[in-house]
Amino acid sequence: EQVLQRQREMKRWFSLFQKGEEICLSPTVAEHLPCIEQFLTRRSLDEKILHSLFLLLKEALFLRNRMLALQAENDTVLQEKEWEKVKRWHFEVKQVLGETTGLSDTASPLLKEIRQKKHLLEENIRLFLSRWMEENREEMQEFLCTLRSGRYVVPVRMDRFDPHKYIVHDISTTGKTYFSEPYELVKWNNERQALTAREKEEEERILREISETFWEEREIWRKIREFLEKVNVYRAFYEFSRAHSCHFPTIVDKPQWNLIGMRHPLLKEKAVPVSIRLSEETPALILSGPNSGGKTVSLKTLGLCVVMGCCGLPIPAEPGSEIFVPSFLFVQVGDEQNIERDWSAFTARLYRLKEALHSLQQTPEEGKKMAIFLLDEPSAGTHPEEGAIFAEAVLSFLVRHKAKVLLTTHSSLLKSSHNRIAGVEHASMGFDPVTLQPTFQIQMGIPGPSLAFPLIQRMGFPEEISSYLKESNPSLFMEEVLHSLHRLREEYRHLEEHWRRKNEELEREKQQWEQKKEEEYQKWRRKMHQELEQVRTALSEVKKWMSEWKKQPEGSAEFSSRMKEKMESLQEWV
Repeated sequence: EQVLQRQREMKRWFSLFQKGEEICLSPTVAEHLPCIEQFLTRRSLDEKILHSLFLLLKEALFLRNRMLALQAENDTVLQEKEWEKVKRWHFEVKQVLGETTGLSDTASPLLKEIRQKKHLLEENIRLFLSRWMEENREEMQEFLCTLRSGRYVVPVRMDRFDPHKYIVHDISTTGKTYFSEPYELVKWNNERQALTAREKEEEERILREISETFWEEREIWRKIREFLEKVNVYRAFYEFSRAHSCHFPTIVDKPQWNLIGMRHPLLKEKAVPVSIRLSEETPALILSGPNSGGKTVSLKTLGLCVVMGCCGLPIPAEPGSEIFVPSFLFVQVGDEQNIERDWSAFTARLYRLKEALHSLQQTPEEGKKMAIFLLDEPSAGTHPEEGAIFAEAVLSFLVRHKAKVLLTTHSSLLKSSHNRIAGVEHASMGFDPVTLQPTFQIQMGIPGPSLAFPLIQRMGFPEEISSYLKESNPSLFMEEVLHSLHRLREEYRHLEEHWRRKNEELEREKQQWEQKKEEEYQKWRRKMHQELEQVRTALSEVKKWMSEWKKQPEGSAEFSSRMKEKMESLQEWV
């Protein structure tokens, strides 16, 4: 029920994004989202965080207004009264902030007064220094005034420096210039620093007041963050779904997974769709086939689709795919060796698998049917025969406990396990029987050969190795049988396709003949209808003549002559 609820919510958001493409969080604004958490943690604001919060307020109001315009039914987290406060905060902060990240002069009357005094004083200082540098031209390194330690200074040449006229605040990297403050300027610089201190104090007071206001309503800020994060996350899901042609799966109430046309999103347009079904009738599927043929990718894709579907997300598969929410999902892929724990690749696999099997044992009987195990090469990393026997024992254990299993393997023993374990079905990754190149398509009902030697030859190993492989002629009876089966199956598929095309061609010819027959019949029918109408017209004429003849006096030569002419013309028509 929770998965269905998440799926319904996801569909509502997707519908909203389809109506309004502008319903998204801009990347530049999304970067400021962590500032809400910074404020909630620090309980205080600085000018940078206040500017970030202002941008977030602006974005939240824009998104909310667009959603209202589209009559969206999505829950925007905040209540109407809370949105009114957000509007007021946006207006107030806009008055406080300047064009940059600093506070505006309009933030408070006192701040405006201080800054005006400071600006006037700085103008007087610059005028004074301009005259000073002109009067003491020979002492200046260049004609400019700058700030050092918050005080106005001029660049004085080292060789013309007079300690009775200047106070040194800094020295250039070359050591040839002293950035010095004339004694006549000390009073003004002191006054400027005092105004700067008052300015900073007033700015801190303003920020403190805003911080206290925001902190009192911190729950609203948490809701704003939740709302913006929702828009951002659901929009990302929507864009991902569009980019990879995802569809919402059907959430079923019985333990089965039927994934149709799955594609791994990392492969993008190169992905070949595959379909896998696990159910109570087929609880275990052993997937074999060529190296680099797509077995592990298929297993990963199934696991990814199951997890995405359980999160309420659309999955990269065709419509009609079915997913059951598992009570237990175990995935074992790749090498997990650990030097610190003294684990080899096989030992690490054993530890994890042991814990999973014990957990399955302790699961209630009904829950065992809902478990799914995805095992990639469980027999690898040890002696091939011993590893295969162990993997078959694990497979038998899982089937007896009614779990669903997808297992990939190259083991000949496991490729024949359907003869020993009921409920096991085989599938293989397809390959071209002529070129031996993988097709990455799953073929149900038959195990597949590994084709390791062809892969080695294709990869361009030294000629000596390829020659050795050809001359050694190892015993590969099982692989040869599987290869032959695949070749025969491919030939059968081609023959089936050939006869299917022939049947379609015959069906088309039959339809064309039927259509032509119908057209000829309709043509004949129209002709008969026309002739029948002509006969009816002629009979009507005859009746009319007979009626006229009865009205004529007997022996009328003129009427007899006229009747004779008409009868001759009627006979000629007939």
